[in-house]
Amino acid sequence: MLIGSDIFFDLLKADKIRLANGNLILQDSELGYVVSGKLPTEVTSNYCCVAVETNLDIAIKEFFEIESFPTDSFDSTISEEEKFCEEHFLKTHRRTKSGRYIVSLPMKENTDSVLGFSRENAVKRLNGIWYKLNKNNTLATLYKVFLQEYLDLGHMQQIIDEDNTKS
Repeated sequence: MLIGSDIFFDLLKADKIRLANGNLILQDSELGYVVSGKLPTEVTSNYCCVAVETNLDIAIKEFFEIESFPTDSFDSTISEEEKFCEEHFLKTHRRTKSGRYIVSLPMKENTDSVLGFSRENAVKRLNGIWYKLNKNNTLATLYKVFLQEYLDLGHMQQIIDEDNTKS
């Protein structure tokens, strides 16, 4: 099991058991007991394994490449659309300082043939919402508070696109 140093000490518990005149320590952890210490001198062979890897992603990828069969190829089972999405992600993603990913949405070409003429229906529904909100001041206030909260949380941003106002 590979455990990063960033969580190692969070896994340790307070319980410790000393064995063999205090040379061996059993440290209780969230994953069970961890054994450490010095073995008695009558043992003729000592084994120690330490792995230091600066890039864990590469190490795990190499591990799975070694352990996989040639017939386990992921590329043979994904569709062309999934390949397009994978390539799109690799080309457009970025990560913020807080660790969140930002990826632009993949758009198909010739979306009019897929979406049809849905703008008219969307405008009708939007106008229906405005009509309902204009009739009920309480609902309109709650809706405005909701939208302001979304703006404040950064879940959306206002975009003014004067070129896209045509029907």
